[in-house]
Amino acid sequence: MTVSISAASLVGSEVEIVSVGDDSDQFDFSPATFALTGGVTNQLIDVTFTPTSWGQKSASLTLNASNG
Repeated sequence: MTVSISAASLVGSEVEIVSVGDDSDQFDFSPATFALTGGVTNQLIDVTFTPTSWGQKSASLTLNASNG
């Protein structure tokens, strides 16, 4: 799955993905950090799910931005 991040309030920020939710050991993401600077206004984030157990799984990306 690919997630697109685009938010005017994040422009000019260094952004870090801090978690992907309760089942975070089964999800991987790239890049873990990125900058929305120099005219860049969006970022694609690749999320890979590799199940290690049966059952329903969920995740939600949590971001920290340098500008709050």
